[in-house]
Amino acid sequence: MSDYVHFLGRQPLDEVVRCMNAADVFVITSRTTADGDFEGYGIVVVEAALCGTPSVVSANSGLVEAIEDGRTGIAVAPEDPEDTARGIRRLLDDDALRQTMGERARTRAPAEQTWGQRAAECDRVFRALIAPRAGKSMKLVIISHTEHHLRDGVPVGWGPTVREISQLAGMFSSIRHVAMLYDGGAPHGEVAYDADNVTLVGLRPSGGSGLRAKLGILAAYPRYAAVLLREIVAADVVHVRAPANISLLAILLLPFLWRPARRWIKYAGNWKPDAPDAFSYRLQRWLLQRGWHRAQVTVNGHWPGDPPFIHNFINPCLTDEEFAGGQVVGSGKDDEYAAAPAVRGRLERAKGVERGLRVAGGAARVGRRPDLRPDWRWAGAAPTWRRWRGRSD
Repeated sequence: MSDYVHFLGRQPLDEVVRCMNAADVFVITSRTTADGDFEGYGIVVVEAALCGTPSVVSANSGLVEAIEDGRTGIAVAPEDPEDTARGIRRLLDDDALRQTMGERARTRAPAEQTWGQRAAECDRVFRALIAPRAGKSMKLVIISHTEHHLRDGVPVGWGPTVREISQLAGMFSSIRHVAMLYDGGAPHGEVAYDADNVTLVGLRPSGGSGLRAKLGILAAYPRYAAVLLREIVAADVVHVRAPANISLLAILLLPFLWRPARRWIKYAGNWKPDAPDAFSYRLQRWLLQRGWHRAQVTVNGHWPGDPPFIHNFINPCLTDEEFAGGQVVGSGKDDEYAAAPAVRGRLERAKGVERGLRVAGGAARVGRRPDLRPDWRWAGAAPTWRRWRGRSD
């Protein structure tokens, strides 16, 4: 297997684009970690769609929201290398199906999955929910677990969240974002806010795996609660981004606070998972469905039967300019490889890299055609990749 499984390490953007455009199938089969974390919305799935490439994704994760199962991609059972291999082989062995799914994915992406469309939908609902008073400056406080770092003294955070908050900045006189501020260097995917009226209120992180780390969360709660109470009562609007330990605390505090009256809670995880997830996630969904928080709630996906204060949305994705660039790049597929599945992301145990190798082996066995030999390309962080180089066979 080492002859046709290639760990490329971290690659420059133009090489990542080339690999994605060369791929016949895009694979992103995430797993749920021991502490309940799982993959959110699959922006990379939409990037693959712009190349006319159908995706194989894990069910029971936010990734399925980026495809139409059976039309633009295939959802496979989580933690199941054999089912993943069958999904991949189904696409590799059927040229007509693969091309049809790829074209559907390419057509759907700019029609339904742009930031402009999502922002407009969110803006309409948000303005109706918040109803800003004419002539009054509005102060918004956001409470989230978004990781932040300092880059040259400037706070930076995860790109999609920072962009979304920057979209909201024009509606308010000021935004104060209560979130985690980590030590160390900022990852490449973190960006600065492009609005001058956004201020980060940094909290020292807590939590992690293991009992001691979990107890550390409880120890940090009094400190977190003091900051939350101060920021919430001083705001005109409060926006909580769940699920996370800090959002759980905010959801527990809100029923006991009468101001502000304008409240918005966004649950960004899997709203109705097929399998049990972390207890804290289940508790937050249960509390949100009860309505004691007196907030409007937005959730990912389309879920019938929820109370009227719960609103369904598909996640934001790429800008119109990014879509236009992606369509140019993906206008012609690279036929260098007869069959080239692409796997993109960090190569680490939590991401299931060892399971990916089993999938590669399974795809070579399940329904294999003599003339079709998949050439696998992994683009991921180099330090982790080196640890796995000797295990590809």
